[in-house]
Amino acid sequence: MKRQISRVTVSSMTDRRIDSGLLARRAIKNALSSVRGLYGKLRREVIHGNDRIERQNCVNEMAGRLTAFGMQLDDEEQRNLRNENLENELRELAMKMNN
Repeated sequence: MKRQISRVTVSSMTDRRIDSGLLARRAIKNALSSVRGLYGKLRREVIHGNDRIERQNCVNEMAGRLTAFGMQLDDEEQRNLRNENLENELRELAMKMNN
């Protein structure tokens, strides 16, 4: 079967090639869109992931910690750890303000 496309008569075989070309182009466009979305998501995870890790470490340090043997630290040790953490944070802030 032949039909006329923009003043040129083409066969049904050419018509199929045009249709498959459009389908391929659409598939590539969808794939690129998916890749862009995944890249953006990955990039956001990398940027914000470090903040989450630091926050989680802080929570772990401030909460009742367990030793390697599974024994809970006593209150005095927890207080000492908290004080050390606060001192470290204050030192870091002082260094940032001086720079």
